Amino acid sequence: MTYEKTWWIFALLSAFFAALTAIFAKIGVEQINSNLATAIRTVVILAIAWGIVWANGQFQALSSISSKTLLFLVLSGVATGLSWLCYFKALQMAPASWVAPVDKLGLALVLFLSFLFLGEALTLRTILGTVLMVLGAIVLIYQGIVEPPSVAVESSAVGTETTIEAEVAIEPTETNPVLASPITMTTDVATDLK
Repeated sequence: MTYEKTWWIFALLSAFFAALTAIFAKIGVEQINSNLATAIRTVVILAIAWGIVWANGQFQALSSISSKTLLFLVLSGVATGLSWLCYFKALQMAPASWVAPVDKLGLALVLFLSFLFLGEALTLRTILGTVLMVLGAIVLIYQGIVEPPSVAVESSAVGTETTIEAEVAIEPTETNPVLASPITMTTDVATDLK
């Protein structure tokens, strides 16, 4: 099989758009059910993909698709749909900066499965890169499990003074009866900058 030398440009563009996907999706799933968000996203992708096929006049190729090719494209679509459903649900439950890197753990699985089923070579470089990805995902998963209380900070500027309000979410326990309460702090920005 021959490879084009500019494949990496499209791979980097894919990574860029995947990053935008995580950010846009995180904002998009804040107010609606994650399954509905996935369905809306799917309709948009469907329209874009079929629009490109139509614009390039590639409809005639549909009749030449073999049953094996069609089967694996359908299975790929099922896997993609399930991946998106899980991805959007995870985005509702955790920060995008945690979900997206763990989601990319699929890259490590691709390297393993491509070796197992497609006979692609595994080099020392790909093995090392895979191990680093897996370790990074484990670090993020561990952080998500033992995360300290989250702090949401809002600020509003009035003249030279800035008011910062932080809401610290602390779960009350027998040893820690403190309830979550807002903390307000006013500071003079001009003085602080000196």
